[in-house]
Amino acid sequence: MNVSKVLVKKLAVVATFGLAATLLSGEHAEAATDVTTFNVDVVVNAYCDILATPVAFSAYDPGASVDLDTAGGVGGTSGVISVDCTQNINFAFAFDGGTNVGATTVRAMDDGAGVTLDYRLELAATNADIPAGATVATGVGDGYDGVAPLTGLQTWTIDGVIPASQSVAGGNYQDTVTATLNY
Repeated sequence: MNVSKVLVKKLAVVATFGLAATLLSGEHAEAATDVTTFNVDVVVNAYCDILATPVAFSAYDPGASVDLDTAGGVGGTSGVISVDCTQNINFAFAFDGGTNVGATTVRAMDDGAGVTLDYRLELAATNADIPAGATVATGVGDGYDGVAPLTGLQTWTIDGVIPASQSVAGGNYQDTVTATLNY
């Protein structure tokens, strides 16, 4: 046998016994661990919705001596403004004068032929007239969820008043008021 073959066999035997001894002794290579952190970010946008139900008067009698008022459901149905905003968002809303020209506190419904019937809008909680462009109410959002029923919904009742003794032709009168929400 040649010396190099003998040497290789001896080294193989020593290596085998060395590996076996290491395994039997419980020694083994240590596992390594590394740790890192990362951020999770989001920007929550301020968001609000404003919804309105109509103010619907019952039939108006031009010869009546008292105003036709929706308060309490006597002269029709009051409207409701509802606002739903994300938490801690300050908001305010206002109404314009309606689609008929020249309205400030007293607005006008039109019959489509140019005949107008004056009316006012009032915040039910105070019975105060709501002038065009004036802030109707303010608030702070308490949680928009966008799902019915809206848990963060805030509401205001809006009454309508048609002053008594207006001489107008019979017909259907209408106005469209825009509610603007700023937040």
